[in-house]
Amino acid sequence: MYPEISASFLSRLLFAWFDPMAWKGYRHPLDVQDLWDLNPVDTCKEASRDFLEDWDKATTKAAE
Repeated sequence: MYPEISASFLSRLLFAWFDPMAWKGYRHPLDVQDLWDLNPVDTCKEASRDFLEDWDKATTKAAE
C-alpha cells in the first residue's frame, strides 16, 4: 500500500511518510521488493486520461 494515502496532513506536508523508505535506502541499496505500489492517481492510466481531456480542450479551443 502507498503510505501517503493514510498519512496525516502534517506528515504529507513534511514528507514524513517517506522517512521509512529513506532510512531503508540509507542502510542498504533498495530492491524492487522494497518499493511501494504507485498511488492509483499517479498511474499512467489516470495521468494519460487527464492529459487527453486537457489536450482535447486545448486543441478545440485553439481551432476556434
